[in-house]
Amino acid sequence: MGKEIKNIINTIVCFTKKNLETYFKGKTNTFNAQIKYALKNGNILKLKNGLYISKEFYDKESNKTGLSEYIAYQLKNPSYLSLEYVMQKYNLLTEGIYIFTSITRKTKNIYKNLLGTFKYSNIKDELYFGFEKRQFGKNIYYEANKSKAVFDYLYLKRNIGSKLKEEILEGLRINWINFSIKDFALFDQYCQISKSKKMIRIANILKNNIYKL
Repeated sequence: MGKEIKNIINTIVCFTKKNLETYFKGKTNTFNAQIKYALKNGNILKLKNGLYISKEFYDKESNKTGLSEYIAYQLKNPSYLSLEYVMQKYNLLTEGIYIFTSITRKTKNIYKNLLGTFKYSNIKDELYFGFEKRQFGKNIYYEANKSKAVFDYLYLKRNIGSKLKEEILEGLRINWINFSIKDFALFDQYCQISKSKKMIRIANILKNNIYKL
């Protein structure tokens, strides 16, 4: 791989084959051979099929968490970080979470690479909201606010219908003490918007037992 291209990939977070094809002026065989060789000798690292990161860039980046959060967005776009990963940031879960969980409009997926495990859950278009911009350097990705992370988690949670009150207040071991009245008010709005009977029941359980608005 030429020096000019190395200089480019060492200054960008991640890249696809398409990002580099123009430098080879249609010499597809040469291009593919050099990519294959660079992967073999470890100069570039595979994040998923067709998406790569320069080992030099990876080694020099001190903010590995920010890098991983941005890569979560690049692995599947559109998507936003949510569910357990974001809940853990706000100390809403009693157990540690070691994967990056995201919501997408596309199909479910799990990717594993040197940065960790990235899990994507699908939600319908009408509920694809409640997230905010985040930055990694000059690069943008998205993350759910606290209320939406909890909403997504409970909305997608299965097998909690039979003893819903017990699960919500105790079984799921959510630290509701770190979820303020303001957080709950926004969560309640999301439940009403969803028109989901389960989510409206959950909002009422919390309203009657913790928040008492």
